[in-house]
Amino acid sequence: MSSFAIATWAVGTHPNAAFYLLSSRAWELGLGALLALRLIPTISHVGYANALGGIGLSAILGGVFFYDATTPFPGPAALAPCIGAVLVIYSGTHQRTWVSRLLSLPPLVWIGLISYSLYLWHWPILVSLRHVTPEPPTDIQIASAIGLTFLLAGISWRFVETPFRRRTRILNRPRVLGAAVTAIVLAGLAGIVIVHQKGVYFRVPPIALELALTARDRPRFDACQRLTGDDVRAGKLCTIGPRDQPPSVLIWGDSHAYALMPLLADMATECGVSGIYAPQGACAPLLGVKRLDPVGSPECLDFNLAIPDILRATPSIKTTLLIARWAENFEPQRFKSWAPPLVLHDTLQPGSNDDNRAVFKRAITRTLATLAAMGQSVAIVTQVPDLPFNAPRYLATRAMFGDELIQSVDQTSYLARQRGVSSLFENLQPRYRLSFIHPEHWLCQNGRCALFRNNVLLYRDDTHLSVRGSEVVRPAFEPFFSKQAGSPMTVSSSRAASSQTTIQ
Repeated sequence: MSSFAIATWAVGTHPNAAFYLLSSRAWELGLGALLALRLIPTISHVGYANALGGIGLSAILGGVFFYDATTPFPGPAALAPCIGAVLVIYSGTHQRTWVSRLLSLPPLVWIGLISYSLYLWHWPILVSLRHVTPEPPTDIQIASAIGLTFLLAGISWRFVETPFRRRTRILNRPRVLGAAVTAIVLAGLAGIVIVHQKGVYFRVPPIALELALTARDRPRFDACQRLTGDDVRAGKLCTIGPRDQPPSVLIWGDSHAYALMPLLADMATECGVSGIYAPQGACAPLLGVKRLDPVGSPECLDFNLAIPDILRATPSIKTTLLIARWAENFEPQRFKSWAPPLVLHDTLQPGSNDDNRAVFKRAITRTLATLAAMGQSVAIVTQVPDLPFNAPRYLATRAMFGDELIQSVDQTSYLARQRGVSSLFENLQPRYRLSFIHPEHWLCQNGRCALFRNNVLLYRDDTHLSVRGSEVVRPAFEPFFSKQAGSPMTVSSSRAASSQTTIQ
């Protein structure tokens, strides 16, 4: 994927990611401009040139061998290989260095010739590999993908790039212009048809389409998320339950809280419990914490700090429900090894950011102490199981190829990952009289965690329940809402029966 394409994606998804990516692109352009405009003095001594070339090559190889999933990239880490590339080019411009001789070897020259084709082909091949494999690719799969990339790059360089460069009679200007105009017109007409038909759904089997569309089975309460701290203080948080009575419950959390919003809003209405909903994506309810990774919400710190202000201004709220992807914030390593690291920074205790676990422990203790000082009764919703793949995308791909659909995943890795944060919560429970709600008890049985229930896919990605899927965990919340309503709430026999179905 080109730097421009990455930056475009980043601007559309998260401002912090856009900053890091665009800054990396700026370094590439700036350093390249220095070379192109010859603003750097010429190296007259071959020894200096050899040294600079070696340093440059080391900087490039350092990124290859020492950058891993814990390295924030793009961002400041991109500066080293960018400078390394400049030094390699600069050192070999006026002197014949050992690095330039190394790069002049025929195999490396050939890679340089097909480099643009490699650049174009590698991304769709790697993306396709991620589509058809639930786990991170094996070494054999990666080697096969690299081999296929080189094969296709060589073919396209020989039969597409080279003829265009040679300006043959077949590829004269009028014919190229005519072919381009024809292609543009046909692409435009195809786009109009696709938009009019709302997609090309007939290209996939109905079951694959149904699975893929589960990704859209998500809450439609956009006004309730992505709020700033000032929005919170201005009273712009959403409310649930009856409007004619003061709120008694605050639901505070990250995107997992948002995913459960339709279910909890329905239950609040059914039980006559009024409440305030405070979800913020990529923002666990941890006071004084800022996420430094590109995915983290830039509003997270102030958003969370504004929540106690709402509690002070709303004395009718006596209970706070905390919902988050707890282990993802607690553990030093992300659930998926290829994902960018999640980095927590404790703004209220600077200089002591040992690791995420230490920061998380201080922050959750601070949060619970603040709520306790306000007389809040606190309930924590434990995390639903993460999946090793994006369920709608992966299962839809399997359905397209006629493969058997996976019905459940092993619970072992989920339990192992939750062990640390669960132990922390258990230690904090007596001090703050915490209660817990366990949706995973209704998703996992006999060491397996379900993907389907009554032929309905429960997840809309790799970690969030779909709106329909969240109905499976309704029984887990019924005691909570019964207590808030002051009257018992019974689990319907049909729901209980469907929830207790044996997981295969």
